[in-house]
Amino acid sequence: MYLINDSKFDQSNDGDLQFKDGENRPPKKPKNFNFNKNTLVTFGGAILLGIVVYLLTSMMFNGGKNDNTPTKSVAKDIDLNNKIVQRLYGYVTYGDYDIFEKNMSVKLENLSNYDKFYYASALIKEKDIEELQTTQSNTKIPSISQSRINDYMELLFGSKVKFEKDVNISLIFNFYRNDKNIVNCKYNSNMTSYSLDFVGKKEITNTSNDYYTELSTAKVLSNGDLQIVEKILYTDVKYNGNKVNYSVYKDYNKTMLIDSKSDVSKELFTLKDVMNANKSKVTKVIYTFKKDKEKNNNYYFYSSKIKIN
Repeated sequence: MYLINDSKFDQSNDGDLQFKDGENRPPKKPKNFNFNKNTLVTFGGAILLGIVVYLLTSMMFNGGKNDNTPTKSVAKDIDLNNKIVQRLYGYVTYGDYDIFEKNMSVKLENLSNYDKFYYASALIKEKDIEELQTTQSNTKIPSISQSRINDYMELLFGSKVKFEKDVNISLIFNFYRNDKNIVNCKYNSNMTSYSLDFVGKKEITNTSNDYYTELSTAKVLSNGDLQIVEKILYTDVKYNGNKVNYSVYKDYNKTMLIDSKSDVSKELFTLKDVMNANKSKVTKVIYTFKKDKEKNNNYYFYSSKIKIN
């Protein structure tokens, strides 16, 4: 920061008339300096010396740093119990769809229409359901408005998300209606809503027989992105009475073995212990979320990437 000195400067009186014995005398003439070659060399050397002294002094007191140099942004760790971290991690681990655990790289632009609807269905609440009367009959059908689906899509995938609204797909809700949560969802253009038909039941679980995961780290990167890292072991576990045979791998296809043991006591066996014992070898899934400036800087899913150690 440059500082402006507001103090006043005294003006020189060299041009005023000088008085002696009551007589006026003409002003003194300035000396006539003769800038010959030697003078110029001496003068230039003095300036150069002054610059060198200034730079050396600056380096001594400032460590060679310029105080006006912008501070470089660094990544900042976030508590794993942070509500935003828990919410975003809950989105990408909803159900057993496994798209992020199977694919080495997933980008928002590559998600299918069904992918978007599947993860958006995680946000649908029972209070979102309305009983709407169809134009063909007096029957009322459970429905959810198109505007509400739009809201959930934008919350998950950003305000610029694109998706085909005219669908007829099967989804799994995280609540039950008449003991059913498998839902046929069909767009009704006449009512600008989605008609819902509850047809079956399936338990919602975030666990899988094919892998074991743990939330590892979360941080805000220097560019403002939020990064969540998940540790993952791809598993093959077989129970035989009170004994367990297991193998754990780095990859979904189970070709890169990390550890394998047989006849382990069932009472002593946990995949958490296996992960801790092999923590330097486990694979990581890295999720990246970006800020949506049009949605109050809400974080939305941008990409995922599997990193094999």
